[in-house]
Amino acid sequence: MDESAADALLLKRLEDLLVHQGEGDARETAIPTQNQKVTPTDLSVRAERGSRVIDLFDDDAVARAVGWPVTRISLAQTRPEPVVDRESAIHFVITLLRRRPDLRRCFPQALSGGMNGGFARWLTGEGADSFFKPGSPAKSLIRTAFQTSPERRGLQVAVYDEKLRQSCPLFLLPSGRRWLIATLFGAVDEHLVTLDEVWWTLLSVSEQPFDQLSLIWLVTPEWQKRFPSGGSSLHRRAFASWLHYNYSVDPSETRGWSTAAMEARPEKAVDGASTALSARTLPGRGVNVLGHFCYPSGLRTSLQNLVASLNTCGVETALRNVPAAISTDEPDFDSFLDTERFDISIIHVQPAPFFVQAYARAGLRERTPRTYRIGYWYWESLDIPPDWSSAFAQCDEIWTASQFVADALSASWASPVKVLPPGYELPEFTRRSRADFKLPENTFIFCFAFHMTSAMERKNPLAVIKAFRQAFAPDDDVVLVIKTTFGDRHPADLTLLREHAAGYPIRIIDSTMSQSEILSIIAASDAYVSLHRSEGFGLSMLEAMLLGKPVIATRYSGNLEFMDASNSLLVDFEMTRLKEDLPNYPRGLQWADPATGHAARLMQFVFKNRAEARELGLKGRRDVLAKMTYEIAGRRMEKRLAEIALMKSANVQASF
Repeated sequence: MDESAADALLLKRLEDLLVHQGEGDARETAIPTQNQKVTPTDLSVRAERGSRVIDLFDDDAVARAVGWPVTRISLAQTRPEPVVDRESAIHFVITLLRRRPDLRRCFPQALSGGMNGGFARWLTGEGADSFFKPGSPAKSLIRTAFQTSPERRGLQVAVYDEKLRQSCPLFLLPSGRRWLIATLFGAVDEHLVTLDEVWWTLLSVSEQPFDQLSLIWLVTPEWQKRFPSGGSSLHRRAFASWLHYNYSVDPSETRGWSTAAMEARPEKAVDGASTALSARTLPGRGVNVLGHFCYPSGLRTSLQNLVASLNTCGVETALRNVPAAISTDEPDFDSFLDTERFDISIIHVQPAPFFVQAYARAGLRERTPRTYRIGYWYWESLDIPPDWSSAFAQCDEIWTASQFVADALSASWASPVKVLPPGYELPEFTRRSRADFKLPENTFIFCFAFHMTSAMERKNPLAVIKAFRQAFAPDDDVVLVIKTTFGDRHPADLTLLREHAAGYPIRIIDSTMSQSEILSIIAASDAYVSLHRSEGFGLSMLEAMLLGKPVIATRYSGNLEFMDASNSLLVDFEMTRLKEDLPNYPRGLQWADPATGHAARLMQFVFKNRAEARELGLKGRRDVLAKMTYEIAGRRMEKRLAEIALMKSANVQASF
């Protein structure tokens, strides 16, 4: 028997062994209809009763598991010609495997083998001649499809579903396939995953069923608590016996299962900034870091920079993703699945709404006794919300990025609050031309960038527009660019922006862009303007200064950590109180009301005195580089971590 056939036979035997009730049990588990909600209790009862492993190549069986007509779950047959982009390449690969059992026999790990697997190499090599004409881009597109790992989005949908994890722990094994199918196809209706990504996920997971035990352990706190070392050689036998007793998993079938993910995890790269440890790394000297590693936002940038700062100074980090939302998070959760390996944890999650739930959302067991916990928080007002009290109670101390936030937190909490801003160094990025963004080449450009999810009222772009209109006439050789994101989720705000911009050379760019693209827009501009009401730190202003741009900004809040009258143009303001409730910001909260007339005069100054403005921008860049590098920030954090370690050691000795 050849190796491929042996592997296929083994896979079939594994699936058969996981059928709880055996061939003699003719009972069918009730299948939810399309509109019927599956409760956790339903899942638990069904998992206990067991069910036959669903054949993924039986469309009728899969459709029954979802409660859909067969036509909704099946994929139309694809001819080679339509392979014109990544999505059509994924579709072609899936339909090819589903209709060709001979290929599945030859390549039993067709998808799970990835780009380096035999199937991908064959399909992008000699096998391509069977399907595509000479010169077709299909081979390159199929290679791209494999490299982007389409199964990651489907796995993310399943792993983020806490009810599924709790109610059907074997959701990634053959015996849990029915509930994985129902969950993934249900996510198609919510536009969280595509039909092709669902099929890629299901087929990939089914090819190496017991490799998924590592992932299940990493996201199941109950398993982590019972077996803290997971499937390590020390506890493998006990773990296998426990799986057999509780879930009918045959112990003999876990022998080949990889446990690397459950032991020391390799270092990773965080958004291009390598976190590989330097030669100065000291064994055992490290910190756990929990946060929104997959949520594209200023919080993630802060988190990445914090990790890069620590690693630059040789402090090892164990990184754990805390999901924000499946609709916004990028499918990179499996790169951030470390456990709490160290005695100190930095939880870089805002006090509301997820701080108290951070461990549960991350699928991570809290150590007992718990680690020394540092909350890393931002805030945009001197008024601290009362509902933060439960988050305060879970922290031993707080770190933050600016004195402004520290003052607000210290007024509400007696324990230590430390100002330890993360370092920031511009990542390498490809500078794009103005033409790429359809901007005029020889016109003076002001720029402001913000996220709608950060509250348009706080970011205050309408004040920027008002100041611009006060400073210039419609026919002046000047343009204002307002770059925003998620305008489709805030249509009223986006409409308001456009109404205020009407009749003037003001470009509203609403789109989700990479960090490289956003930096390119700022780099292509002549000056940056932020008339914010309040900032916890002010990342976009810092980026503009590092790019050497003159920055006009409100003389208030966290941006004063790196801005002053010598390196930027600061706008006067009056304090005001919020007159109505906003998401995350209650009525009565106080923040700044920048003077648009003063801002207009500063915009005119920059426009008319360009050489002087450029010198100011270069001064700002020098100042920021002198105090905001990874090395400088990392040293400050390293010093505080050493103080905490000494304090903990002294407390332990005093207890004897």
